[in-house]
Amino acid sequence: MSVNEENIKNDKESYFGSVKFFKNLITVFIILIILALSAGLLYVIFIKKDTANNVYEVPKTLLSGEEIKGRGMVITPDNIDEMRAQVENFVPDGHYSAEMNVEWTFEKWNIPSKDVYVVNSIDNIRTVYFDLFLKETNELIYSSPFIPVGAKLPPFALDKEIPEGEHQAVVTYHLVDDDFNNITEVSITVLLIILG
Repeated sequence: MSVNEENIKNDKESYFGSVKFFKNLITVFIILIILALSAGLLYVIFIKKDTANNVYEVPKTLLSGEEIKGRGMVITPDNIDEMRAQVENFVPDGHYSAEMNVEWTFEKWNIPSKDVYVVNSIDNIRTVYFDLFLKETNELIYSSPFIPVGAKLPPFALDKEIPEGEHQAVVTYHLVDDDFNNITEVSITVLLIILG
């Protein structure tokens, strides 16, 4: 091996362990990361954008009220005005916050319960009343009077004889407008405990 070849070999060996080598290596990695990020950005801007636009190519027949069967609707450039009109005509008082307990104990079906707690919360904006149905038979066993916002239902007895024991029941709240016409309803399950 000549002196010149040996000097080149020594220069290579000293370069791989040098600070200059590590600086160059880091520079190459940074350039590779920048290239990868640029490629990803170009993909998102040009290719992914076209894929996202395909979402709007939903056939109009699939968006008709009859076809969606009560489900929500995808908002597209074609139906955005229709959806905006629906939101503007939305009735904000169609919600109800139930303030009640879910275990109702009666000494006997015809003796008013002392532990039933039902309040038309001050967070609500509509008067309500409720019907109580025995879950086993779907029989109406009590109908409440109208309960204004902020009012508490006084103790009440059931309208139908219920045997001793535990019974599942459904409370169906009816929200009413200013003329006492039903707006909407919501149902909640309760446990009736008849002691005697």
